[in-house]
Amino acid sequence: MPSRAGNVRPDFARILLLRLCLSTAGWALGFSAFLWWLAPGPGALPELSLPRLGLSLAMLLGGLCCLVAAHPSRG
Repeated sequence: MPSRAGNVRPDFARILLLRLCLSTAGWALGFSAFLWWLAPGPGALPELSLPRLGLSLAMLLGGLCCLVAAHPSRG
């Protein structure tokens, strides 16, 4: 019976490492977008709420992009 080691693509380890890094970055950005609001702001200035919201939405969007990029393609 032939071994299955010959059927493994040569770049399998590189792709697996890239998917692991993208997944980790995606989850970290997603969680930090929510945790950003738990940290107390500098003096709780209301004028910093809009930039804080923009940054947290950008972090959430970046995390979702990383998670989608890490998902294996079906093709």
